[in-house]
Amino acid sequence: MTSVDKQPIRLVQIDLAALRHNLITLKALAGPGVKMLAVVKSDAYGHGLVPASQVFAEAGADFLGVFDLEEAVSIRAAGLDLPVVLMGGVAADYAEEVIRLRLSPVIWDVATARCLAAAAVKSGRSCRVHIKVDTGMGRLGVTIEEAVDFIQSISTLEGLSVEAVMSHLAEADGPEVDYTRVQEGRFQSVTDQLAATSCQPGTMWHLANSAGLLYHPTARLDLVRPGIALYGSPPTRPRDCSHQSPTLKPAMTFKSRVIQIKEIPAGAAIGYGCTFRAQGRMRLAVAPVGYRDGFFRALSNKGVALIRGRRVPLIGSVCMNLTMFDITQVPEVLPGDEIVFLGQQGRGRIMAEEIAAAAGTISYEVYCALGRLNPREYLWSD
Repeated sequence: MTSVDKQPIRLVQIDLAALRHNLITLKALAGPGVKMLAVVKSDAYGHGLVPASQVFAEAGADFLGVFDLEEAVSIRAAGLDLPVVLMGGVAADYAEEVIRLRLSPVIWDVATARCLAAAAVKSGRSCRVHIKVDTGMGRLGVTIEEAVDFIQSISTLEGLSVEAVMSHLAEADGPEVDYTRVQEGRFQSVTDQLAATSCQPGTMWHLANSAGLLYHPTARLDLVRPGIALYGSPPTRPRDCSHQSPTLKPAMTFKSRVIQIKEIPAGAAIGYGCTFRAQGRMRLAVAPVGYRDGFFRALSNKGVALIRGRRVPLIGSVCMNLTMFDITQVPEVLPGDEIVFLGQQGRGRIMAEEIAAAAGTISYEVYCALGRLNPREYLWSD
């Protein structure tokens, strides 16, 4: 049995050059004249709100999309002047703060709109808003039946400027495209009805998330809102989609070091619940990473890692702070060796989509969990 005297580490590395590449690639796909809103909510999906926002702004994003006021405050504190859309809306109590920070909240109720308008008039400014219409997601937004009247009424409020009307696609990354077409049709019906009135709600209509941008060209409209694709993970491709996806670069790596190596005999049990028993003599490596660090317990006896560029299987249950791997086929491994859970090492690579599939979740959750719970460092790969 051997052990290592080095301090155990867990580290998330973010390749800023990959983020830049992804935004430029997606902006080119959207086409000339289409605005780009880079979604950086939830700490840029675990990649770091401010660093990601800075890269996207420099690479040509037209807007940044956050969920709440706290995230918007962080962006403004970092000195970024790009238009910021509050995608989760805002409580009426914070109307004056929204005006002061020059934010564009998403709205769906008259009461909030009136508070924003009053605060804008009081400050001598105008507040730009994005009106959300629920075309079939079933979350935020006014209904299709209410949409036209609502947009017309909001457009009359002094102090408000309707910058855009938006909706959100529910199944653009699903196996079929029928529901996406239904949502597009509903959104178009609102556009058509407003065109027949004297109401001019603004110059932008937006519908496309990452999947809408990648797989549904007719959903791109005036502005696109990629999220997960900016971080290098394309959404699931619809089965009958004929459009070629661009090459995206994953930006996140998660790594640690082996802290112990040990030989175990045939029949030995590994981990809580004794869910793994050695069929023969084995060599295993222990890493100081567990579910506290965002490495899901659902990966027990399913996950893999990279050591010396080779895949090694996870054995036993993922513990709170430790995980074990079978290194019988990689006898040269030593304590202190780097172990990669997400990302590339040598010729090997583990993608977030692979981890998500093994854990029964989605790549979004993988990024958010690992990025939120571990120290981060930033680098440029080129």
